[in-house]
This record gives sequence, structure tokens and C-alpha cells, in this order.
Amino acid sequence: VVAAYYSVQLAAFESQESATRMVQQLRAKGIGARVVGTSQPFRVRVGRFPTRADAVKAQTDLKNKGHAGFITIVGPSTK
Repeated sequence: VVAAYYSVQLAAFESQESATRMVQQLRAKGIGARVVGTSQPFRVRVGRFPTRADAVKAQTDLKNKGHAGFITIVGPSTK
């Protein structure tokens, strides 16, 4: 069982291709984004933070770089 964690979600797309394109653009800027989900919506998220405070800091950093997002809690899971 994996403990719950926080992520910053930047977008959600109906198309996996669109989500992947955004992730590639973010990674080119040095932002460690990923696509989450195997069916719609395909979410673009950054980070796996142990505390909400860590996620808030990342959210602020992303906002300063022009990327608005919101914090989401993920898990716990059985992965």
C-alpha cells in the first residue's frame, strides 16, 4: 500500500495526446509533469508531495512560472 500524497494538477484533457503534449512542453521547461489516468479525463500533474505545505510551495512556484493549478490529494493506493 502506498501512502497518500499531494500533487498539483495543472490540466485535464479528453485526449491523451493533448495531455502528453502539455507534459512534453512542461518537461522542456524543467517541470517534472506526468499524465495520470488511463481513460478520460487525462490529468496533467506535478509532484508527489508528502505534505500539503510542500504542495502549496510547488503550486506557488508553478504559478510564478505562469502555470495555474490546484492541489489534489492522491491515495492511498494498492500500487
